[in-house]
Amino acid sequence: MSLTPRTWRWIGLAALWLLVAAVAWLMAVQAFLVVMAPVGHWQRPGMGRAMVVDKDRDPESVFTDPVVLRRGGRVQEVRMLKAEAKALRREDEIWVLDNYFVSPLRPEVFHLTPLRLLLEYPLPLLLGALWGIRRLRRAQARAAAVEADPARPRRVLTDDFHTRADRFGAKPAPPKD
Repeated sequence: MSLTPRTWRWIGLAALWLLVAAVAWLMAVQAFLVVMAPVGHWQRPGMGRAMVVDKDRDPESVFTDPVVLRRGGRVQEVRMLKAEAKALRREDEIWVLDNYFVSPLRPEVFHLTPLRLLLEYPLPLLLGALWGIRRLRRAQARAAAVEADPARPRRVLTDDFHTRADRFGAKPAPPKD
């Protein structure tokens, strides 16, 4: 069984709209966390390589642990998520992603992974999904225009029972010589 191009377009549209809804929900949760943060400050987002100099545990913090990183020749103490900080060792070279809003609930840097990049900065994903929706809608409009064209040759089958049976019946065996 093969799906028609029209069905594939509808499946694609449904999947892209689900993605848009998920990204909108993610952005709403991020906005809620920023609004509800008691204290915090904005910082310029960025990413780069860093070397782990030292790490420590903070028993009073539920979410973050302090980590000392060397980035670009300067040493800085930052806060990372506990699970990410626990996985680090001294002298590790890692890629880090700076957080755009730092609060007691949100760390200063994250270990850079593709998933973390999409979770923290979902706007490019949202724009890509909206671009895909636009392209699929245009493809649907072009297909509808082609189907509605009166000059398009149409094949109308008017069969009775016997001619239809002949058309879909078993092919006769080739004659044996």
